[in-house]
Amino acid sequence: MAVLLFVLLVLCAGLSFGDTPYRWDVCLNGLWDIAYGNDASEYGDRLSWRESKVPSSWNVTTTWAIHPEAASSKVAWHRLRVDIPSSWRGNRVKLMFELLNASHSVRVNGRLLHELPHTMGNLTVDVTEAVAFGGSNEIVVMTKSEVRGRAGILRDVRMLCVPSTSIRYALVTPSVRKGTLSVLAKLDGEGDVELRCRVFDGDQCVLDLGSTRAKLSGSGACELSSPWKNPVLWGYGEYGEAKLYTMRTELLRNGAVIDVKHDRFGFREFYAGGDKFYLNKKPIFLLGDLYTKTRDHTEHPAVAIAFLQRMRDSNINFFRWHTSSVCDYGVWFDAADEVGFLMQPEMIRPFYHGKERLAANHPAVRQMWENYVTTHYNHPSIVSWCVDNESFSVGLTSLANIRKVNLDRMRQYDELISFIRGLDGSRIIEINHNYSLWSFVRMGKFSRENFEVFNIHPYGNILHVINVEQKAVGFKGEVPVLVGEIFAHGKPIDFLQDPLGAYAEQWRIGASYARQIREAKAARHVAGAILCAQTGTGFIGFSGPKSVHFGPWDDFAKVLDDSGKLVGLREFNVLPRWPSLSGPGIKVDHFVGWAYYGGNFGLNLNWFDPSVPMFRKNLVDEQIAESFRELNGGDVGGIPSRRCPEVVVGLGDGGIPFSNGLLWLQDKRYPGELRGVLTDRDGTGWFRLWGAGEYELRYGDRVKELSIKECPVLDMKAGYGYITWVDWGGIDLNRRREELRKPVGKWVFNEQSLGELLKNRDFEYWEHDRQASCWSYASERMEDCTSGRYSGKIVGSTSYVVQRIRMQKGKTYRISADIKKLKGNSHGSIQITAEQYKMLFNKRCEAKEGEWGRVEALHVATGDEFYFYLRNYYMGNDGEVIYDNASAVLVEEAAPQPEPFAPGPFKLSKDGFIRDFLVLGPFPNMGDELNGYQAATTDYLGGEATYQAKFGAKANAVFQPGFYWMPGEYEVRWDQLHSESDRIHLNQIRLEDAVVTGEPPTHVCAYLACDVISPVERDMRLGMGSDDGYVLWLNGEKLGASLTSRAAAKDQEMISGKLKAGRNRLLVKAIQEAGGWQMLIRLLDAQGKPLDNVEIVLDK
Repeated sequence: MAVLLFVLLVLCAGLSFGDTPYRWDVCLNGLWDIAYGNDASEYGDRLSWRESKVPSSWNVTTTWAIHPEAASSKVAWHRLRVDIPSSWRGNRVKLMFELLNASHSVRVNGRLLHELPHTMGNLTVDVTEAVAFGGSNEIVVMTKSEVRGRAGILRDVRMLCVPSTSIRYALVTPSVRKGTLSVLAKLDGEGDVELRCRVFDGDQCVLDLGSTRAKLSGSGACELSSPWKNPVLWGYGEYGEAKLYTMRTELLRNGAVIDVKHDRFGFREFYAGGDKFYLNKKPIFLLGDLYTKTRDHTEHPAVAIAFLQRMRDSNINFFRWHTSSVCDYGVWFDAADEVGFLMQPEMIRPFYHGKERLAANHPAVRQMWENYVTTHYNHPSIVSWCVDNESFSVGLTSLANIRKVNLDRMRQYDELISFIRGLDGSRIIEINHNYSLWSFVRMGKFSRENFEVFNIHPYGNILHVINVEQKAVGFKGEVPVLVGEIFAHGKPIDFLQDPLGAYAEQWRIGASYARQIREAKAARHVAGAILCAQTGTGFIGFSGPKSVHFGPWDDFAKVLDDSGKLVGLREFNVLPRWPSLSGPGIKVDHFVGWAYYGGNFGLNLNWFDPSVPMFRKNLVDEQIAESFRELNGGDVGGIPSRRCPEVVVGLGDGGIPFSNGLLWLQDKRYPGELRGVLTDRDGTGWFRLWGAGEYELRYGDRVKELSIKECPVLDMKAGYGYITWVDWGGIDLNRRREELRKPVGKWVFNEQSLGELLKNRDFEYWEHDRQASCWSYASERMEDCTSGRYSGKIVGSTSYVVQRIRMQKGKTYRISADIKKLKGNSHGSIQITAEQYKMLFNKRCEAKEGEWGRVEALHVATGDEFYFYLRNYYMGNDGEVIYDNASAVLVEEAAPQPEPFAPGPFKLSKDGFIRDFLVLGPFPNMGDELNGYQAATTDYLGGEATYQAKFGAKANAVFQPGFYWMPGEYEVRWDQLHSESDRIHLNQIRLEDAVVTGEPPTHVCAYLACDVISPVERDMRLGMGSDDGYVLWLNGEKLGASLTSRAAAKDQEMISGKLKAGRNRLLVKAIQEAGGWQMLIRLLDAQGKPLDNVEIVLDK
């Protein structure tokens, strides 16, 4: 039976707040009704309703989905019923949504008032014409599931009642250089009005900007400005303090106030000058980190404050909100304002019906940016707007690559930036990874004023990439250089089986970050560096070789055998306890209890459980903190000692709670504007205040005075000890406080021991190279998988299902699975690896898309087998593969031993690709500022051009200290490589004797060799595709090279050559910078057709 939510907005005449309210602003977050369907036309009386939290995402794809049918539904309706008093008649009533995702509509009392085929943020819908004043009103919001894990009312939703002539917004612009403060107010309504602005510090007016008059006809704007001699500057440390003032903007008619609005702001100025950034007229180096938002999670002031403390603890002063969708981070900006933290929000063009992104100059994109900028303009923490990420990435710049830039898209972004600059001329506006556009600035095709920062993501050799790109585009330090992303390219090592290797890898990652930061500061004109490091706050880590921890809930996460040895990890969700579901912010039910040390946002940041630490540090944290300390000349510091007060009110009568009621709060320092919250089911209302002071609570005719004498202490302790609790006749708040002090509950997927796991043959679900995690069927079950063994669907680019196995050395096993690819750009596969990810068996299913294929082979055990994978092998983010009947079964019959070496001859593929090579490596590709591709000019064979590769021949690879791989001298040998596809994957070439065994390797190279047997002499062409670079020899002659950083595609270069009759030696040096490592090599005739009558042989 549906839960009918009924809200009574009680707004009585004769309110005793000192001044009559002019506007009411109520947060409607809480429990709404929700119903699911597959088409928007299904809305009606036949829907099945149940409770759901707002805000939240209803199409999350985890095991803790809101409701079981949500994952398979395409549409959801959110419903709330409210009573709107007759006293609001004559005013304008508006609904304000911080974020609706994706295609959506808004109805009030059955009347369609708003509809868009894409996401929209900071949306205001005027619902006045549909409102039934003095009666019940039904609000229905429809959202479609077009973006995985992000559908619904994703941020705060508020109802606003304002006068018919009112203040839409007031934008406050301080100038430290000029010593002035100005206000631009947008007004709605009719007639002659007067605008008056004053600045308050608490209840004291510290600046009067005067007044101005305007004549409105539908809307209009007014501007005021005044000198300000001695404001307290907003910032941190040497730049100021986290000081916030309040702007009181009043609208008057005939000398009487008709509307009032209060906005917090900080007096600060951030700008670029020459090749430096400045904050409050002082140079500042941006010590940054970023977060890539992949799903909606808890976003609440409590979380934000804890997270920013964690960042500042690593000496970080700047945070980039890196995202692939439209996002709003109001609670984060509030928190950053209060602690003196710099931020850059990034907002990417939304998808149209979830398919194609809107053009940058589309009217809807402009509207979205206008909403966003005017909503968040007054946050001093926001120092820059970012309008896109990597849309103009061209690899290492060359004339050919520059020509690949989409000129129409460039023009669209030029127009969009100019539009945003018209809204906000006080902030930097940029595109992340925009450096290639400097060429077009110099050609006059991209506006110089819209290129304020040379933003570059120099994955790989930082100094080399920056140097090459600056020279290529003719950059000479005209603007600051911001290294927008730095990544250490580490991969997790199995700390259970190889703890020393895992410790060494984490030490190396931290050292690599620290080195890259120092290099970036030393590089030409670099004024800031942003890591991809710290957002896994409290993630798995070491402080010493034997001191690994697994986040705040470390003890619960560990699985120990009878002797106390660590044998596994338990993945679990902790169950946050909230003081109330009322008030702003997203409040999730489940929270991931531990994470791998690749990191993702806050997976182990604990803000609510006082029984365990808020977070735990590791080597990476410490090394980054030390490096940033060195660059900053000391700790960044600057976090205030106090936080803004928060109040939880228990509303009711005689212990009976008043559920879903409207509870109002008046700050007596700022009369005329009331803020309210919808009380929770238990009658609690949660307010966040702007500071200590005198307040008044009101519910109906009831009034209660509230005095906050001082702000609570800001410390590194988890829990809700900072909350002020107000008993107003409702639930037992002492009992609630005691509940919140206890350790949190945990929801465990499966608590099997290691022995039970092996016995029961359960699979573990891994996602994106995560450490061994939940021992359960965590992937989606499929109806058409009917065997008694494992069956399920795996979604994603490189997701796994993993089973631990034990095999007897020398015994033969039949490895098999049924696999059906639903979509994706590669294949599903079954694999067996040793304990350090060494591949022992790999078989892909090559069946056509939508058809089942049987993968089966015999495997003679080496005794090292540890993991049995079902793996989506580089499928793309939307790849989907169904697996069924997966098994590894001991067979009694003797199996023939595999031939260790097969010399050929081998045929080319039907499109002329070579699939069989000898391979040797890896060797280092270290480089420096002037020679990034050091491997291209280093001969590791003692005569590359004439070298004859032979299977089993050995060589030495020497890795020097200070780069990506652990230093040392290692023996490598020529091995055979056969590819099942035309694309040669080199990711698993590694140093078997090295402590570090991560995949794919970074900054290395390897040799590929084969002999091409041609019956006749002939002209031919080599079609080369590479990720990243290569050098090519044929019969001792160097035919070509490409020193670039790119993804591999067919025929990226066509190289002419000549085959002699008989044997032709082909040698390729495949050079790897970072990320994927692949080659595509094919032989064509002079007309571009695949060569026939040619064979490939390998030498022993």
